[in-house]
Amino acid sequence: MAMVETTGSERNTAVRPSAAEEYVRRNPDGHLYMVDHRIYLDADVYKAELQHAFKRQWVFLGLEIELEDVGSFKTTYLGDVPVVMVRDEDRRLRVFENVCVHRGAKLVRKRCGRADTLDCMYHSWSYGLDGRLLGVPMPAGFQPEFRKSDFRLSELPRVETCAGMVFASYDPDIESLADYLGGFRPYLDEILTEGGIELIGYQRYHVKANWKLFVENTIDAYHPGLLHTPIMRDRAGYQYRAGAGFNYKFRNGHGLLQWPVSVSDEAEWDPELDLPLTLCKSRESGWNYVSNIFPNVMVLQIEDILTIRQLLPRGVDQVDVMTYNFARPGESADMKRHRAWVVSSQFGIAGAASLDDKLAMEAVQAGATAKYSDTVLMRGDPNSAMGDLTTEISLRGFYEKWVECFPPTGAGA
Repeated sequence: MAMVETTGSERNTAVRPSAAEEYVRRNPDGHLYMVDHRIYLDADVYKAELQHAFKRQWVFLGLEIELEDVGSFKTTYLGDVPVVMVRDEDRRLRVFENVCVHRGAKLVRKRCGRADTLDCMYHSWSYGLDGRLLGVPMPAGFQPEFRKSDFRLSELPRVETCAGMVFASYDPDIESLADYLGGFRPYLDEILTEGGIELIGYQRYHVKANWKLFVENTIDAYHPGLLHTPIMRDRAGYQYRAGAGFNYKFRNGHGLLQWPVSVSDEAEWDPELDLPLTLCKSRESGWNYVSNIFPNVMVLQIEDILTIRQLLPRGVDQVDVMTYNFARPGESADMKRHRAWVVSSQFGIAGAASLDDKLAMEAVQAGATAKYSDTVLMRGDPNSAMGDLTTEISLRGFYEKWVECFPPTGAGA
């Protein structure tokens, strides 16, 4: 897709009174152009984010292909809440709080697996895949009015999928996932559905910075040509430059960057002189995409890299990042090794870009205590939902949604 058709309903132009307005600045037309560094440090802001930017939105938790069989489970977090995703006996995807209703112990401790029941280590209470309490040791010791039917796992009311991605929400009245994604959905389908995906591995790493800084860094198209100079100066002449791509914002804080695929002559490519990213073997044309789905997930297709980033906040100034790395079904073992090599060398724990980005994010976190407290987001037309690749339009869209998540001023938590 070369262009986005952005309707008026996709633009975040309406400003509603919000408890978060004090943390942003707007121009006379009401368009956001600065955010206050306190949002990276303030424990009360972080607490409000967990309540409103996570629990009241659609949050990415994992992949359908991780839960293909009855009894398959995966543990993760929705904000700071431990949850477990389960494929029940009717093949329905369910998401429960990963907490035993007896004494509140974390229920499932393994990251993933398959089970017929979910059993608590503490007092051996046992639950079915539908959340029902099945077994209680020594039941005669409980009071006569105790009934197992009155105790079941706390279940999130909304679970939906799109392009193989699983999202959940605590809000029973939230709009459908399809509506929430809006105009971004065709891009998600193009990246993940057209051609399919095969999971080839995970990576997990930790950054000592606020979770929003990771979103900012991912969809900040201004820095790559300046911070990641080894990539841009590679002999192959990497095709990332102003004027060669686009930057978009969508309703609900989603954003998208796109620029052309860099085509290299494999015969001229030298592993001793050139970076892995600059050898694209899976495509001869098309677009690279970097995108975010508010609040906690990013989908990237850059040359031979095909990956999803999931953010798991770990307090106001730390975040864990889980990456899901893919190949296309039917690709050769050599192609899969190439994809794994490229994503690791670029975005792995010690990747060429990851180390730069980690240092940059942590530098912003370290500077957030200074008297100067504004992040300036002025690149690009504030009245437009699209612009040149290196504008900050998608970043502004993210923070417009961030402000909207908070309740109206005076409404409380």
